[in-house]
Amino acid sequence: MVIGVTGGIGSGKSAVCGFLSDMGIPVIDADKLGHEALRDKKIIGDLINRFGCDIIDKGAVNKSALAERAFSSAEARAALDDITHPYIIKKIREKIVLYSAKYDIIALELPLLYECGLGYLCDEVWVVYAPEDVRQARLLKRGMSPEDVRNRMRLQMSLEEKARLADFVIDNSAEGFSSGEEIAGRIDFYKR
Repeated sequence: MVIGVTGGIGSGKSAVCGFLSDMGIPVIDADKLGHEALRDKKIIGDLINRFGCDIIDKGAVNKSALAERAFSSAEARAALDDITHPYIIKKIREKIVLYSAKYDIIALELPLLYECGLGYLCDEVWVVYAPEDVRQARLLKRGMSPEDVRNRMRLQMSLEEKARLADFVIDNSAEGFSSGEEIAGRIDFYKR
């Protein structure tokens, strides 16, 4: 069984996946695969062609410079996705096959699961929900600028829409993750 864990930026997806990992469930982190993609020579070349040479610093992609350009508009974001997503999706599929041979349950942390049309990879989708003001406060604490927070949020599907499409919604509105018992019960149900 593949559980897709999604939600908006700052909603608490990583907290939920950390809990699942603590339960012994392998987690495929699409964001980590995205960072891995930024070390691929072909992808770096394509990014330079689209976003310019100044996204490179000391031979590596400067993630802040790339984010500033890529999250400036829907068109730029789509270009980034067109360049990186084939690599990420290929790696996700490989990891699902690899983990399926050993584990009954796999979690896939994928912020843009619905936006990328990858729900078909999952047997069930969980959306981690938190109100926009809570998410903004979390992201500002992480050091993101208010403008960057707004840009990223406006380029994602609304959490309300994601929640309507989900099989399971986890409310992470409070400070700190508090739905552990509910998730543990759901995982125990799968294991029966």
